[in-house]
Parts: sequence; C-alpha cells; structure tokens
Amino acid sequence: MLSRQRELIQTLIQAENLLNIHYQGVFDLQKVTPSEIRQLKKENALQVIPHAIYAFESLARINKRELQKLVGKEMSLNVDYLDPGVLFARAEEVNLKLELDQACFRLSMDNFYGLTGKLMVNILPRNFYFIDELRHLIPKGVEIIFEVSETEAIDNMSLIQKIRDKISESSYGIAIDDFGKGYAGVDRIIKIRPTIIKLDQILISAIDQDVRMQSFIKGLVEAARSMQSLILAEGVETYEELITLAEIGIDLVQGFFLHKPQSREEVSVALKKIHKTKKKSA
Repeated sequence: MLSRQRELIQTLIQAENLLNIHYQGVFDLQKVTPSEIRQLKKENALQVIPHAIYAFESLARINKRELQKLVGKEMSLNVDYLDPGVLFARAEEVNLKLELDQACFRLSMDNFYGLTGKLMVNILPRNFYFIDELRHLIPKGVEIIFEVSETEAIDNMSLIQKIRDKISESSYGIAIDDFGKGYAGVDRIIKIRPTIIKLDQILISAIDQDVRMQSFIKGLVEAARSMQSLILAEGVETYEELITLAEIGIDLVQGFFLHKPQSREEVSVALKKIHKTKKKSA
C-alpha cells in the first residue's frame, strides 16, 4: 500500500495537470477605508479595494477530476478528501514531503506572471535551509515572502537566522506562518525577526466576541512593531472580525471574506476588469 501511495505522490509531482496553484489576495488594512469595509459585505474585495493589495499567497490545489481518472478503482482512494493537508501527510509517510514542497514552489513561481504585489509562498524549513538551490526558479523582479510554516519544527535556528540576514539584502522577506498552533512560539519570533507574523485562524475566528483575545492580539501588534515586523491576520471570514481587526491596528488581512482563492487566469481577468472600469470613469 505504501509503495502505491509513493507512486501516486511521484505522479502528482511529475505530471503537468494534477497539481494546480491558486492565489489569494493579502490586503493592507491600513489602506482600506471604513466605507470600503462596508462595501465588502456586497462585493468581492478585488473589485472594491484593488489599491490595498499587498501580496498574493500561492496555495496548492489538486485537480481531483484528472486524478480520479488516473487512479480509477485500483486504489482505495477517495480523491474528494485529498486536500493539500492530507496530501502532504501522505507524502511524509513515503518520504516525499520535501519533493512535493519543491514542486508546489516551482508551480507558484511559474504561474505568478501578470499579477501585482508581492508573492507569498509556503516553504518547509528543511527546504528553506537550502534556498540558494531553488533561487533559479524565482522570476526576476518578483518580490518573494517565504512563509516558513511553524507546523514543522525548525531544527536549525542559527541557519534560519543566517538566511534571514542574507535575503534581507535583497527584495525577499520571511513570514512565520501558523502562529498560534504547531511549533510556533514567541521565542522563535524574536530570534528570527520575520518580515511578517501570520496569525493562525484559531486566534482570529470570532475575535469580535472575545475581549481577552483582542487584548492579546493588541500586545502582539505592539511587540511586532518594536521588531519592525508586520502582523497578518489570516482566515478572516466575517465583517465583524474585519472591523475588530481594523480597530486593533492589524497591518495585513487575508481570508474568504476578502477574497476566495482563484487561478492566476481568474485573478488576472478580475484585475483587468477593474483597470478598464477605472479608465472609463476617468
């Protein structure tokens, strides 16, 4: 069974159409007006606040229809449940997690052309240690924020710090992902001094109803500013959460309420429509 699972992961890595990349907007909350926040109740954020786009995060997606055709009935696999988290867990079981991570990284780079803002891309700590070997995949002129997930332990903190110092001289940055779960901790944040600290959805969900969590997040915002880091709240799903985050002073926001992940083609079309609308109204 493990042998067939390994074969499946290898096929996903090597095939051209089984792994896709979608992009989700990350917005500068400080550039969003209260009236624009109210408009978000009715419209997609790309239509309402394109001027506030800070970056796009690349997210791996599986072409489930094509994968089902490939596996047929030979494997006891229901592709409907094969989301990226499950896929990476299976890849780890057969020692292909790093290779899968590299494949997603390459696809993120290849598909980003035509989009605006920075590119935020997930990378495992063990791949980030050897980022120089992946630099040839990065298109010229693209500003990259490497999201180092704290759901995997960082075993070589001194090497991460050396890489941070090295890339800080370029247009690259580091984001600590998933702060609030996994291995994330304040001590790691202080040692790494990332460009961005991403607060996991577990801290953001229903924050408008949790005064103690609001106080905790306010403290994080103040601490981040002392390190010249930005705070990004991910998983924003309601108007009330967004309003509360704006009041707290959060720098960046991301979530389904603002923008649902789309393919590069879909995002490009949306941005072109906005540009045309602006020209007509000018």
